[in-house]
Amino acid sequence: MGEALEQSVAARTEAHLAELAHHFCEAVPAVDPSKAVDYARRAGDHAIGQLAPEEAIRLYETALALVDEPERPRLLLQIARSTWMTGASGEERALEARDALIAGRDPDGAAEAELLLASIHWFEGRRQLVSEDMERAVGLVRGGAVTATTANVLEHAARFRMLADDTEEALVLGREAVAIAERLGLESVRAHCLSDIGVACPSRRSRRARRPPDGVGRGGGGQRRLGRLAGTGEPR
Repeated sequence: MGEALEQSVAARTEAHLAELAHHFCEAVPAVDPSKAVDYARRAGDHAIGQLAPEEAIRLYETALALVDEPERPRLLLQIARSTWMTGASGEERALEARDALIAGRDPDGAAEAELLLASIHWFEGRRQLVSEDMERAVGLVRGGAVTATTANVLEHAARFRMLADDTEEALVLGREAVAIAERLGLESVRAHCLSDIGVACPSRRSRRARRPPDGVGRGGGGQRRLGRLAGTGEPR
């Protein structure tokens, strides 16, 4: 059934990914499970693109039941992200994914899990945990190959620092992220970095002109900015 459907929809596979995943998963072990996993994963990605995270979770978990061990950590991360998109915390799944990615020696994946944890903890108001999450994320991308994840982590770290009113560190991280984004041709990340820097620079000048007493006004700017970001899934 799966192979017949695959042939009949060859020109429009994207519209039938969930159906293909269902039929190939039902046929395991009579068919190669790798094709079932591929369709289930792609169907999950498509569901995310359609803003249907509950469906994505179902499809990713279907793939998780069939996938080989080395592929499990990345699927766990996808499930954690999808859970976060539903409005649930997703913290438990994100921690599971992070630990599996570290054990699997996937520092980029583990850093992405830390970014997700930072977003979860930010919206829960657990600022100390956010700082710890971001410190670990930056540490995971330091010293290795420079990748798109490196730029993304540094851009997120700069933004979190900006929202916490740590302007000097936000500028350092933001400029480093811009340099990497330009080198790798990551226009979206570069644009976000420049936006962060643009917000941080006036903030630094303002504080130099009139610095409030210790403890007065700290975090207020970040809270106001965050108030406009509710529902985005991450502090943007």
